[in-house]
Amino acid sequence: MEPGMFRRQFLQNKAQRERKRPPMFITRNFIDFLALYGVYGGDVYPSDDDEDTDSNATGFAIDSEDLVDEEMGRGGRSERLTYEEVGRNHHDESKAFFMLLKAFVGTGVLFLPKGFLNGGLGFSMVLLVVLGYLTLHCMILLVDTSRSLGGKSFGDIGGHIYGPYMRQLVLASIAISQMGFCCAYFIFVGQNLRDLLMVSSGCRIIWPDWVFILIQLAVYIPLSWVRRIKNFGITSLIADVFILLGLGYIFMYDLSVIGQTGIKPTAWINIESFSLFVGTAMFAFEGICLILPIAESMQHPQKFSSVLSWCILLIGTIFITIGTLGYMSFGDQIETVLFLNLPQNPLVNSIQFFYAVAIMLSFPLTIYPVIRITEQKLFGHYSRTGKSSPVVKWQKNLYRAVLACMLGVISWAGSTSLDKVVSLVGCFACIPLSFIYPALFHLHITTSWWARVTDWMLVGFGTVAMVYTTFVTLEQWAINGPDTPRDRCHDAMGTQLLELPSFGLW
Repeated sequence: MEPGMFRRQFLQNKAQRERKRPPMFITRNFIDFLALYGVYGGDVYPSDDDEDTDSNATGFAIDSEDLVDEEMGRGGRSERLTYEEVGRNHHDESKAFFMLLKAFVGTGVLFLPKGFLNGGLGFSMVLLVVLGYLTLHCMILLVDTSRSLGGKSFGDIGGHIYGPYMRQLVLASIAISQMGFCCAYFIFVGQNLRDLLMVSSGCRIIWPDWVFILIQLAVYIPLSWVRRIKNFGITSLIADVFILLGLGYIFMYDLSVIGQTGIKPTAWINIESFSLFVGTAMFAFEGICLILPIAESMQHPQKFSSVLSWCILLIGTIFITIGTLGYMSFGDQIETVLFLNLPQNPLVNSIQFFYAVAIMLSFPLTIYPVIRITEQKLFGHYSRTGKSSPVVKWQKNLYRAVLACMLGVISWAGSTSLDKVVSLVGCFACIPLSFIYPALFHLHITTSWWARVTDWMLVGFGTVAMVYTTFVTLEQWAINGPDTPRDRCHDAMGTQLLELPSFGLW
């Protein structure tokens, strides 16, 4: 009998008795996507709470208090569930494709035009193709390894093959990468809000970066206290709409600039800073931690490789298009925050504001895996949950506030070098997750000598790339000093910014 069938049948019957309407298609997809964060690189445990309001349609709770990683369940036996038991026979190919797109597309795409400047046009295009293929290959390796071991999670694969220390290393890498993404969000939103305030006030109000860090903390800390990930369904939907609108406008504006002023001078390869683009590209392609739950939630898991291949092809095309057009439109004047290159008009300012809001709304989902992994270490025993003790609940709230503040301080320290922060996160945190661990784990299950050779080549490539690019990024950070964002009040180039028509909206 299919695992979890009694639970799902109970919820379905209860919903029918109470005459509840099923969620709409779009809402259903977003709730399903949020549910996957409950198994983000870790494990799923059954909930104490049997209320269907805390569960999705597959019957598993989307509650951070219910998903604490303890080694033994209440009955003295292991109650860890596999990915196979969470949502199997639930998603068709279109839903899986949708969730894969959502897992990959975020802020990373906006950093690519500056990344193309660092890498050079030709080098960057070729590297994105190569990294896209390697990312796809390693994701398939990870899925194959998980299935051969009975549907284990990313961390549990490492623990099963190499012992508990490898499991902790994988979870630590996930936590570090997510904290890096959070820091990039802090800086990105802060620079956009600073620019918006400066422009809208006629350059009379120019606040320092730390003020915008504090403003974000006032939003992020309460959001980090939310226990039920399901509650972020509508905010996640709104965030994706804003991101889509922002990318659409940037695409049209870049085409308009090229059509009216021509292609700016570009380099095919930038010898001095090409390594920075490796980290930026890995930052953009990071999404491997959600691959296993998406793969195992499909109605036909055997079709996952095909769905993932088409998704990576589309994502790679988007990345190359945005990066190429942005670099060709502005040349060496491209900013890390692409919105600073756009003209000053109400439409652009509105899109810039809503894109910043979209990233702020994405912050809770980004920090959630960090909270799960670290709280398991601090409050690991199942009895120490907020459900059983208000004291523990507020201890966790305090910890989450301290964690957000710590990330804010780190972001403030790196606020003048956003491109270096993005590259460092991609090099140090994303390369092991994307290349080294999947290939290292796949060595355990393959019997083909050629597969073992390619796995070792991937491990070697990933290790060398991580060490070299991390070192060069830190070196460039120390030598080049902070970046100076473009002053839109006093254009240093002495030229008038090109105004794109507002399409009758303003």
